[in-house]
Amino acid sequence: MPETWLPVSGYEGLYEVSSLGQVRGLDRVVGYRNGRTRRWRGRVMAQYVCPRGYAFIKLGKDGLEARHQVHTLVAEAFLGPRPDGQVVRHGDLGHRVNEVQNLSYGTQLDNIHDKWRDQTMTNGERHPLSKLTEETVRQIRQDAGSVSVSEQARRYGVSRPTIRAVIARRTWAHVEA
Repeated sequence: MPETWLPVSGYEGLYEVSSLGQVRGLDRVVGYRNGRTRRWRGRVMAQYVCPRGYAFIKLGKDGLEARHQVHTLVAEAFLGPRPDGQVVRHGDLGHRVNEVQNLSYGTQLDNIHDKWRDQTMTNGERHPLSKLTEETVRQIRQDAGSVSVSEQARRYGVSRPTIRAVIARRTWAHVEA
C-alpha cells in the first residue's frame, strides 16, 4: 500500500500524518514575538515512545505545544472523527504499529480484549504500583487459614483490605494456586 498523507485534524496547513504512521511538518514561515520571522523547512518529525510502547509526538500551534498519540492522529485523519464512546484500537499487528490498516474504532471493552491479546495489560506484577508478586499472592492464599490478615498485611507492606481481596480472588484472580 503506498504511503498517503492527510492533514492533521486541528493543525491543517501545519502538519500532515501518513497512512504508515509518520508525521511531518509542512514548510511555513514562523513569526516570533520580537517581530522577526523565519522560514521553517518541513520534515518528517521524530516520535518518542512512552514506557508502555505507544508513540507520541509534540505538535505546536499559536505558540502552544501539545503531546499527541500518533495512532490517534492517524485514525482521525484516515478513519474520520472518533464516534462518541469509542476509542482507537490496534489490530493484530500490535500497539507499536500505527499504520491505518492496523487501526479501528471500538469500545473500551474491545480495547481491553486487545490488550490481553497483545499481552500489554498492566495487571499484577506488570502494574508499576504493584507491591505484591505472583509468588507472594500464592503465599498469602496458602497461609490464609493459619496466619492472620493483619500479620500478612504487615509482612507484605499492604493493607488488610488488600489481603482480604487477594484471598477472596477479587484481585489477582489470574494467579493460580
